[in-house]
Amino acid sequence: MRLLAAFTLCLWLLGYLPLQAHASASVQPDKGLYLVTEPWPPFMHPKLPHQGLMTHIVQVALKRMGINLKLLFIPWARAIQMVKNGEADGIVGIYPTKQRKQYLTFSDPVFVEQNALYARTDDLVRFAHIDDLKPYSIGVVRDAANGEPFDSATQLNKVLLTSNQQSIDMLLLNRIDLLAGPERVIEYLLSTQFPERQQELVRLTPIIGRKALSVAIRQQYPDAKAFMQQFNEHLAALKQDGSYDRIIKEHGVKLLSDDRLLK
Repeated sequence: MRLLAAFTLCLWLLGYLPLQAHASASVQPDKGLYLVTEPWPPFMHPKLPHQGLMTHIVQVALKRMGINLKLLFIPWARAIQMVKNGEADGIVGIYPTKQRKQYLTFSDPVFVEQNALYARTDDLVRFAHIDDLKPYSIGVVRDAANGEPFDSATQLNKVLLTSNQQSIDMLLLNRIDLLAGPERVIEYLLSTQFPERQQELVRLTPIIGRKALSVAIRQQYPDAKAFMQQFNEHLAALKQDGSYDRIIKEHGVKLLSDDRLLK
């Protein structure tokens, strides 16, 4: 009797295990996804409708996958560290870089943003090449990617800060000479947080970077590649059925300029 029971158990396991292996190879529809990001208006912010334009797009794509988004807003350097440590599944609104691709799986581009330098309007700052920036102190958000060759230019005097809003504060207080940051985020913060002083700052040309904003998840996330493939398919469907353009129009985000890139 015991031998029969053991034989039956073995047969059951042989049939069960392949089913388990197959199930683990697909994205589970009832699973919540825990992502992190920094307040980065108009793309991501806890007080904006749908928590911002990019969050809105990501929410709709994940909803079509049957997945609920759980999003935590924290300083950028902390967000990066949480993903590295496995405390979060991934991150929203991140630029792909060679270093980040070592531990993250990236989605197709959700948006394209460009990064620029800003100066006080009473300072005559002109530059054409990276070395022209040597005389200046430049505020940058810690662990942010602005673009090459700016990011790898160790000869520059970069002041590490916690947020784009702090960069604006420091520039207005004359504690740094320039700030580097995402154009539409800086413009949004100037118009909403510094409306009486936005004319005191000016965006410089050339821009220092133009990159794709993506969603990324840890490579250790279960079936990360399969998950991202499904996300990309739903993102493409949003663009094809007109939902993507309707959401952009709803949030009123302006188009990018066409300035040349820094060499």
